[in-house]
Amino acid sequence: MAAKKAGYPIALYLDAKTNTYVEEFSTSNFLAIDKNGAYVTPKSDAILASITNKSLMELAADAGMKVEMRPIKINEVMEGNFVEMAACGTAVVVTPVNKVMYKDTVATIGDKSVAVGPTLKKLYNRVRSLQQGEEEDKFGWMTEVC
Repeated sequence: MAAKKAGYPIALYLDAKTNTYVEEFSTSNFLAIDKNGAYVTPKSDAILASITNKSLMELAADAGMKVEMRPIKINEVMEGNFVEMAACGTAVVVTPVNKVMYKDTVATIGDKSVAVGPTLKKLYNRVRSLQQGEEEDKFGWMTEVC
C-alpha cells in the first residue's frame, strides 16, 4: 500500500527473514538479465510458481543463454549487476522494470532510451510467436482445440 501511495505501480518483495533477498514483485515473478547475458530469477520456496517464467527460462536456454535460478541479493539489483529486469506473468508475459527504489536509493536498470531491452524483447516476441502459431512449437506447449 505504501508503494502505491508513493506512486509506484508495483512493489518488489524481499525475503521475510532477512529482507536482503529478492523474492517476487507484488504482481508477478522477478527476472533479470545480468551483465554476462544470463537469465536470472530467484530461487525461493516462498515464490509462487509461474508457468510464464518457466517458459521464458526454457526459451532462454534454447537460445543458448545461461539460466540461473538462485538467491538474488537486493544489493545485486542496486549495484547495477543487471542490464535488463522485468516482472513476468500470464497476462502481460514480460513487463520491463527500469527503476528500483530501496532505502531512499534509486537504481536505474538498462538503457533509459528504450522501453524494453533487446534480450527481453526477443524472449517476449518468441513467446508470442509460439502462442500465435507463427513459430513451430518444438516444446509441445500448444494443443489444438477444435
